[in-house]
Amino acid sequence: MLVMRKLIRRGAAIETPDLAASALSNTARENFCLIHVAVDLLDWVYLSSEGNRRAQFSWANGELTSQWLAP
Repeated sequence: MLVMRKLIRRGAAIETPDLAASALSNTARENFCLIHVAVDLLDWVYLSSEGNRRAQFSWANGELTSQWLAP
């Protein structure tokens, strides 16, 4: 089975990471790109019939600040 243009079964043990990448041809690479994301703020919401929860995490100057918020 070809999975993501590879002849290696997903989850199979491999000796080096290069083995998984080597099966990817240049033709397939044309359809992929690298997306670099920097997360400065994360708003987390948990919905439950037993009670909702919400928290906020923010990163600034290498420091993490977290707090509970009213859902």
